[in-house]
Amino acid sequence: MHEATIAQSILEIARLRVAAHDGARVERVRVEIGAFRNVDPEALSFAFDGIKQDYDCCHEARLELRLIEALAVCQKQRHNYSPSAEYGFRCELCNSGIGELLAGEELNVVSCVLSTPVQEG
Repeated sequence: MHEATIAQSILEIARLRVAAHDGARVERVRVEIGAFRNVDPEALSFAFDGIKQDYDCCHEARLELRLIEALAVCQKQRHNYSPSAEYGFRCELCNSGIGELLAGEELNVVSCVLSTPVQEG
């Protein structure tokens, strides 16, 4: 399950971002995943929740996933379309294959929301 490795990488990125803020904790991590990235969002969330306790600053962190639909330009007519298994990933208008994939391969940590301890004084 490569989702566990991805979850580790996400938590490591979050840990590095927290390091610059003494005493901070990660509240949530926002990640974008493209439809063609071959990542199971449910498995990624499960893996994230299962290993976040191994990261001191991430015990209470929530993973927020945003799925990015695939968008392509077809080879033959240069139509923009959303490739899907239903149509064999071919253009619905002219039946040609993917010429260029414009979106759908993303795997990005977009943001980490941190909480910092309240300073009294």
